[in-house]
Amino acid sequence: MKTLEHIPLNGELPSPKGVALAILELCRKDDATIAEVARIAQTDPALASRLIRQANSAAHGGGRPVASVTEAIMRLGMGTVRNLALGFSLLVGALLWVLREPLVAFSSTDPAVQAIALGLVVWLLLYQCFDALQTVAAHALRGYKVTLLPMLVHSLCFWGIGLAGGYWLSFHAPWRAEAPTVAGFWEACVLATLAATLLFGALLRAVSRRHVREAAVQERREARMRRR
Repeated sequence: MKTLEHIPLNGELPSPKGVALAILELCRKDDATIAEVARIAQTDPALASRLIRQANSAAHGGGRPVASVTEAIMRLGMGTVRNLALGFSLLVGALLWVLREPLVAFSSTDPAVQAIALGLVVWLLLYQCFDALQTVAAHALRGYKVTLLPMLVHSLCFWGIGLAGGYWLSFHAPWRAEAPTVAGFWEACVLATLAATLLFGALLRAVSRRHVREAAVQERREARMRRR
């Protein structure tokens, strides 16, 4: 079994999955702009630093040094940025899976507790993935000054599905009535974050489209004013 002492320390900061997944989702859109990708990348110092360093590397250099994330994305291209974000996201998940035993051993020396914890790692990975997506979407909505609906969605998903659903799955589900388990709460948490991800994603899509339409109307209005 590996121990925490065997984890290499190379001075590199890990990139949060939420930022990486948000960039992946944004790059899937045909109308994604460099400014939008740069705005998300700048929230993660590790990713921003790597993008600038990659843009200034010998493979992509040749011009003046790049000093901003926006310039780095322009030089690298959206495809390269998407691949870098995907690599960071997969790396975090892979590290958590590979190091699950030493991480669990570091948390508890009780073999029974370790066995239960190792059985929950898959649920933890799923939870972290969906939680990262819904967190980024919720913060993006906050940037649009949309806060009431996200609060209601959080209450429904995490208090309703997560807490109440977890209690039922752990203690009252027919297949667990005689053997309650903490796994029910993690299963409900995964369902709660999945529901939040879908609801926030749909809401963010609707809000962003509305803002695009409003910006287009404003631009046409200003164009008419300039022609007068």
